[in-house]
Amino acid sequence: MAITKILFIRARLDDRVSYVTNEKKTTLDGMIEYAVSGDKTEQRLYEAALNCASPETAYWEMAATKERWGKTGGVLGYHIIQSFATGETTPDEAHEIGIELTRRLFGDRFEAVIGTHLNTDNLHTHIVINSVSFKDGGKYRSTKANMYRIREVSDALCREHSLSVILSPQGHGKHYAEWKAEKEGKPTVRSPIREDIDLAISQSLAPSQFYDAMRKMGYELKLNVKYPAVRPQGSDRFFRLKSLGTNYTPEAIQHRILGQTSVKAPEKKAGPPAGRKTQKKQYHFKGTLPPRKKMTGFRALYFHYLYKMGILPRNRAPSKRVHFLLREDLRKLDQITAETKFLCTYRIDTKEQLLKHQSSAEAGIAALTNERKHLRYRARSIKDEAQLAECKDKITEISKKLSTLRKEVRYCTGILSRSEQMTDTLSKVRQDEIKEKELKQHEYQRGRGGPGR
Repeated sequence: MAITKILFIRARLDDRVSYVTNEKKTTLDGMIEYAVSGDKTEQRLYEAALNCASPETAYWEMAATKERWGKTGGVLGYHIIQSFATGETTPDEAHEIGIELTRRLFGDRFEAVIGTHLNTDNLHTHIVINSVSFKDGGKYRSTKANMYRIREVSDALCREHSLSVILSPQGHGKHYAEWKAEKEGKPTVRSPIREDIDLAISQSLAPSQFYDAMRKMGYELKLNVKYPAVRPQGSDRFFRLKSLGTNYTPEAIQHRILGQTSVKAPEKKAGPPAGRKTQKKQYHFKGTLPPRKKMTGFRALYFHYLYKMGILPRNRAPSKRVHFLLREDLRKLDQITAETKFLCTYRIDTKEQLLKHQSSAEAGIAALTNERKHLRYRARSIKDEAQLAECKDKITEISKKLSTLRKEVRYCTGILSRSEQMTDTLSKVRQDEIKEKELKQHEYQRGRGGPGR
């Protein structure tokens, strides 16, 4: 049995190619139980490339194809995952099926890289294809017809290898970031909307009360349409209720509300609504806080942002409901935390300091890459095992340093773009807070009969 998913790649195609060909996942190293015969005891690397010279050069060849046809924007590629039932197949067979699936689907027009990952109980093959054809420059489209075609070919290959087949597969493509977050149990862009819907349901005895509760939370509702949708305060897009999951369709929401016959509507008084604490997820800042000292620039921005998100200070219960735009960024908390620690470690506050550090790291990468290149050439001609081992140790050490420097470069570029987004988000949040305050003041004065009474 093989289950297939297709994910969109809109940024960092190189990261997806690197993920697929991660040696820690594609090398048979005892991470899972696998019986091998006497002639198969060597380490096996389950990686392959289609219409590319090798997995190592695949990304650069894909990038060159895009440049040649002048199609470097939009969807950069597609990530297909083919997962097999636990114990149903072997690494060799799974990899063979993955290669044949890629060849039948894309062999005549698209470049692809294939990696069968062995690091979990169920074997799964990752396939990344270039969205632009090397043959004619046409772009691959993830239409329903193409998605069904992938499943049909996958099922056919399973039957050829006497593997079971799912008769009625369900599901649809989604962005990689959202799929990965859901797989790892992390919040997604839809998580805060689900939390608010759960809260509104707990406060409602009828659908009309539910929609009123959603409006009071700042949501704009689109109800008299084929697919009802909601737009959170500060968001520039509507989210269809059906896209939030089976428990959040209009029919499911109504069923959940009407099933709460014994639930009382919350009293209108200060403090969080009843049951709020049991539903609220807790998120924590990972790392050590710097000593109390006046901060400016990037560090001040990042810590203020974490404070507004309700993450800092630790164990602080938010005095009021955190704005949707800030809760939406909880799914990026790991990146924000890492960038905060980086800024504090190197005491970086200004753009000039950040660019200087980035330039230094990039220079270090260039020097170390060149040194490692010469060591690899040298290793090919070394006959003495002790000298070869010493050379490989140096290469490993350089690779670790390169990994650290590349991570720092990513932090620098991430901070430059994220700081602008943070500033814009905080501005929108502030505007909404002012509007909310003015509205409450207006309601208060109207309740008292207006000013001057």
